[in-house]
Amino acid sequence: MAELIDNVEQSDRVEALYEFVTRVQEGADAASIATEYTDAIEAVRPYDVLVIEHTLLAEGASIPAVKEEIEPILAEFRPALEAHDWDQPAAGHPIDNFRRENRAIESHLAEITSLAAEIEGATEPPLQAVGNLQSHIEALSGIDRHFVRKENELFSHLEDHWKHDRPLGVMWSIHDDIRSLRSTLESMASNPETNPATLSTLCTRLSNLLQGLIFKEEQVIFPVARETLTDAEWEPIQRESAEIGYFEIEPTFTYLDSADPAADTDDFVGSGDTGSLPAGAVEFGLETGSLTLSEVQMLFDTLPIDVTYVDEDDRVRYFNNPEDRIFPRSGSIIGRTVQNCHPPESVDRVEQILSAFRAGEQDRARFWIQNDEAFVVIEYYALRDERGNYRGTLEVTQEASDVRSLEGEKRLVDWGE
Repeated sequence: MAELIDNVEQSDRVEALYEFVTRVQEGADAASIATEYTDAIEAVRPYDVLVIEHTLLAEGASIPAVKEEIEPILAEFRPALEAHDWDQPAAGHPIDNFRRENRAIESHLAEITSLAAEIEGATEPPLQAVGNLQSHIEALSGIDRHFVRKENELFSHLEDHWKHDRPLGVMWSIHDDIRSLRSTLESMASNPETNPATLSTLCTRLSNLLQGLIFKEEQVIFPVARETLTDAEWEPIQRESAEIGYFEIEPTFTYLDSADPAADTDDFVGSGDTGSLPAGAVEFGLETGSLTLSEVQMLFDTLPIDVTYVDEDDRVRYFNNPEDRIFPRSGSIIGRTVQNCHPPESVDRVEQILSAFRAGEQDRARFWIQNDEAFVVIEYYALRDERGNYRGTLEVTQEASDVRSLEGEKRLVDWGE
């Protein structure tokens, strides 16, 4: 596989495909000019798509432009990609669980499509159809688990292997498009003033986005991932995926024996020999006291905040594991660049913060967002040594709804509150 990854971009086939794609970018109709590239299109392979998308992005195309322009191109590639012979995973493989979730998603989409057509043809929204539609749209909120397992687990391993990994950012951006549109539809479906035609149009848009995503997963990403990753890499993907959860399936596990795979391993311990020592065997002398490794772990995990440490090379080195985590984290992000841990649309802001910290221009950045019922405060702090040298960034995230609602004073203990 490594030889394929290194050499495919130089193949005559990919050069012809890239010429086809650039002509479509310039305004040519994909279907009309496809006959000029029949041999290349009929021989297209999953990794070719990754090379082409990566090259477009590397040469300056924006992610929104690639998302829009790739659809008619993939329509021409579809027959060859669907006919591509690859090593199909057995039941219980992480890819098998992803694909089973896709079948559940498609079941909801079929109902949404039927209900949207019924609603569109009505002068006033039929209450029963709208109620059923709302139920399916709400159910699809669970697909976030499918997305997060890809973003946090699968993508982090693929980045270690794929020379052409920018398409993973495009897919993450599609996830965010779907998240946003699903949330909008949920609000619209609960509003009796919503225009039926508008509701139907957005349902069609959601269906198209999800169907396109499923196609790209199953005909591009999964076949190459299957050839790229070893069993030694699929095992932690499966173990850590179990901690995130699944969408409407009872997963089976190729690599885990335990009925509770999330408990099949010890708590994550960062790199280094100290983590393997018996608890209490080593004390760390600090300026204001001393702590054992066990006490350090307990202290950070008891704090009601998410803490993540990114070193001076922009790589994630540590995160704590509080009981009520706000944003999902897993061991797969350790060593990953922080840029690859964020959606593509927010990477510019991440770079802005890190650059200002590194240059000594700023020491803190704060954001807050309303995430459904949660009021989330996210703060970044520059870490500097005793000489003022930049040593990394600390991200601290807190769900502050309760603190935000406090009024007056409380000076006595009240366990019953």
